Amino acid sequence: MEITLVVFDSESFALSDKIFAGVDQFIDENYVGEKTAEEYSPVNLRAGLEAHVADECAEEPIERKAARRERNRNERRGLFGSGSNAMRMDSAIPPVAAAGAACASVAPRSLEDVVKNVSETWQESLLRLITERGYSDTEVYKRANVDRKLFSKIRTNKNYQPKKNTAVAFALALRLNLDETKDFLMRAGYAFSPSSKFDLIIEYSIEHGVYDLMLINGALFDHDQPQLGA
Repeated sequence: MEITLVVFDSESFALSDKIFAGVDQFIDENYVGEKTAEEYSPVNLRAGLEAHVADECAEEPIERKAARRERNRNERRGLFGSGSNAMRMDSAIPPVAAAGAACASVAPRSLEDVVKNVSETWQESLLRLITERGYSDTEVYKRANVDRKLFSKIRTNKNYQPKKNTAVAFALALRLNLDETKDFLMRAGYAFSPSSKFDLIIEYSIEHGVYDLMLINGALFDHDQPQLGA
């Protein structure tokens, strides 16, 4: 067995520091503590309710639903304060009658209808993007720092379920922008979270056009985060 120890010179470290000079600030500005108010804003609370109102109407009696909403309002008063501020929070939530009207307008769908609308899988998306961007398989899996055996397993399994680190590594290997990366990860069942320093470092790298896994792994290592690639 041969073991190769690579020692980077000071210039390499200086380059990495220059590229990732703003990563700490980016984490500070986007970490979950600073996002709490935004996520619990009246607009987002309303959107969350509207997204689930159809299921709620189908599964819960109107009396129980009304009682649950009252409990939720009381919880929000405790979380966001009382007085005029609490009233503004409550005004963002439609009353039971409005929710019932929304329920009536939603056409029921069978499980069969839902299953028929399954979209492109993560594996299909990966292979399509490789072709569309004119890359070779070898070029992409080497950039993603995965071996040929793993890539062969991915290529032969339409429903292959990657680990999040693997999916992120391929997104970087494909040079996807941030929106494309989010869609790519979503097809594997993943998403970026403001409560994950790993995710914030990946977002920062993509936004600044840094796709070199060695450089990104250096930033991840500096913040005690898991490394990309096999």
